Amino acid sequence: MSQQSDPEIAADIRSSATEGACSPRVWAQVILERILTRGTGILSITNGDDERTFCFMAGIPVSAQSNVDDEDFTETMVATGVLPEARLKWIRKHTNAEESEVEALIGAGTISRAEVDAHHRLHIQHLIGAGLSWPQATWTWVAKPEVASRFEANLLPNVDALEALISGVLGSFDLGDLRTFIDTEDAGDFVADARLTNGDHTWIPDDMKQVSSIMGQNMDRPAMATQLQCDPDRLASLLWILEATDWAHRSHAPPALEPLGTIAILTAQEPLSAQSTIETPAPAPAPAPKPQQTAPPQQAQPAPVPSKPETTPAVQAKKPPASTAKSKPTPKKAPAPKKAPAPKKVAKISSAKRLQQALEAVTSGDFDGAYTKLVSTRKDRPSCPDTLAALGWCAWKTGNLGSNAYDGPEDYLLLALTFDAEHPKALEYYARIAIDQGQTETARNRLLQVLKVTPTSSWAQEALEECAPSSRKGGLRLWPKSKS
Repeated sequence: MSQQSDPEIAADIRSSATEGACSPRVWAQVILERILTRGTGILSITNGDDERTFCFMAGIPVSAQSNVDDEDFTETMVATGVLPEARLKWIRKHTNAEESEVEALIGAGTISRAEVDAHHRLHIQHLIGAGLSWPQATWTWVAKPEVASRFEANLLPNVDALEALISGVLGSFDLGDLRTFIDTEDAGDFVADARLTNGDHTWIPDDMKQVSSIMGQNMDRPAMATQLQCDPDRLASLLWILEATDWAHRSHAPPALEPLGTIAILTAQEPLSAQSTIETPAPAPAPAPKPQQTAPPQQAQPAPVPSKPETTPAVQAKKPPASTAKSKPTPKKAPAPKKAPAPKKVAKISSAKRLQQALEAVTSGDFDGAYTKLVSTRKDRPSCPDTLAALGWCAWKTGNLGSNAYDGPEDYLLLALTFDAEHPKALEYYARIAIDQGQTETARNRLLQVLKVTPTSSWAQEALEECAPSSRKGGLRLWPKSKS
């Protein structure tokens, strides 16, 4: 969507209202107004105790927050599969209320900054579309035009609010009801408003940019979709938005659609994108049989042909150098070794091989070398208990105690036990650290957990005997809880 505003459009739709009752129709109007007037400020929609808040910068939504269950940023990352739920639970145990969960996850190496940035756009678009699912709500707008000058326009996130509304229509209404609403003949044919026909408006999606030119021609929705080469349901969503915002009209409007009240979490890839819908009607089967018929004669004829040019240049190449010298074939062979030492031969060591080398280094006592390999291995295996356990032990042995609350030796071991509660090495290293620290009672408790998983461990039995026996038998704090 272009970020250039149309002054005539902005003058037509600009409203002095800053709050009011909200319905799906009104929400579509409010969002489209922010887009076309390039509004900068804070937009909120409230339904009882539930609230969604959006920050717009020059018509672009740059952030979104929600207090609705399962609509927190990290919760939507879990719902879309970007972040495993076990990691989120673990990081919440090790961060304070005032700390950012996202920054903690990035600092712990659980997710990357690129993954967060990619999910940011999806999260905002999902919350905008979710506003259509509330039958009744209230909206407020606080304009802050002075803030726009503090940000570079090219640094704003690439969030398309109109695409968010289109996805919201498809997720907020029953699909059968939406089709009936658009296709009903009682309401008459769609007619484009004068504002929509005067000029080529860049805010219309590319795959439906010519929608105004095919309105009013007694074409049904499937025929219009075929003409535009877009998905029929995606077109139904746009037509609903245009009618709700008075950019398209019918002789009389049918009964309003009733939203479902909730909207499903959007997937990482939008289901009805412009590119995918244009490719679907492509006449792929027609040209397919043609190459099959021409293939056999082409394969039969060139079979003898390549044998001739292969022999002729070979003979011509041998005749001239024969009289000159034998040094000429050597320069021809020179480029061959240049191609031979390609990077494929010096292939990078796989993460599995690197992990094996690191574990062998740990066994031999080379903790510095193992630590370097394990840090690199963890980038490819962030959830591997073997990697995390060895990394925690090497961090302790090399004095890399971490710089925050989630990258210390014991934090790595706790994360390993989160993914495998009975990992023998993680339990062993966890107990050994307590022994090195002189925490007798803590070491005893951890050694009991080791013996519960590996009863035949001789070193654990010997270490337990060296620890002073505790008078209390109950209240042992075992981390994590063993599986029943």
